[in-house]
Amino acid sequence: MGHEKFKRTAGFTLIELIVAIAVAAILLTIAVPSLSNLIRNNEVTGQTNELVALINFARSEAIRRNKSIDVDLISGTDGWSAEVRSPDSTEDSEECTVGVLRCASYNDVLLSGASSLTFNSRGYLEPFGPISLVLKHTNCSGDRQRREIDIMPTGQLSSSAASCSGK
Repeated sequence: MGHEKFKRTAGFTLIELIVAIAVAAILLTIAVPSLSNLIRNNEVTGQTNELVALINFARSEAIRRNKSIDVDLISGTDGWSAEVRSPDSTEDSEECTVGVLRCASYNDVLLSGASSLTFNSRGYLEPFGPISLVLKHTNCSGDRQRREIDIMPTGQLSSSAASCSGK
């Protein structure tokens, strides 16, 4: 009786499997905190972009309609919202509402600064002066989890990332 050669089947041995799981666990331990920071950064950046777009829309509507347009910024415990409306509208009239942005799904991002903006028919802020808004994650811990929106008196916007501690 000769030695029969064992056929090696394709697959992993138990030791190879344990090593692969250990390496995966180490990589996940390193990657998960970075992933949560990335998610927070993206939440704040996404909401900032949506708010900037809404403010730009309000300014363009004021110029297009040749009349003042208000942007009401409401911050609450269940998120924040922004509403673009004609100043001659009443609370109940929705026909004068131009646009609405509700961010209740991102209630981890807080909005602070001015509670309302008004653009005149030329696209300038009324009263004529700069306004700053801040969007910040509730668990702010990174350098990019706070965004500042500066609105010049002429209506032009700039947005920048800032550290959680502020300026």
